Amino acid sequence: MLQKLLLGFITFIGLCFGSATSQAAEAPSFPHFDDQSLQTLLSNSEMNQTSGVIWIWSPRMNLSIYGLSELKPIAALLDLELTVLVDPYHPDLSLYDSNYSSLLSQSQIMSSKILESQGALMHFPVLIIYKNGKILSPNRPGYDEPERLYRYLARRLK
Repeated sequence: MLQKLLLGFITFIGLCFGSATSQAAEAPSFPHFDDQSLQTLLSNSEMNQTSGVIWIWSPRMNLSIYGLSELKPIAALLDLELTVLVDPYHPDLSLYDSNYSSLLSQSQIMSSKILESQGALMHFPVLIIYKNGKILSPNRPGYDEPERLYRYLARRLK
């Protein structure tokens, strides 16, 4: 009896790991935004004397998703480049592909150790502003009403 239970348990575990392996192989691949990507972004900003924002969102935080739809027209109005990154510690982004396919298609996975060391993953959403190749500190965590966000960005980028 005990042998049958153990065999059943081992079979169950094998099936679980087998299905996880096959799911991982089929999961879509998302581009990563690493330290090299950040350096390229900032170098281009310095060379072209441009400003921009990095928006980091998480599927677990509804306001980070909602806030992006409000940030897009503000960024366009202020002539800001917009880089959209997604929480790298979410267990399985492929689960959200059907629900957030539009948002994921414009996102990269945040994997910059530089940004992480500056607290970019402490809370979602987070807004990081850069100007002429330099990140303007501090990061701005949390959601803001569109009017308040517009005033904040306009003031920071003067």
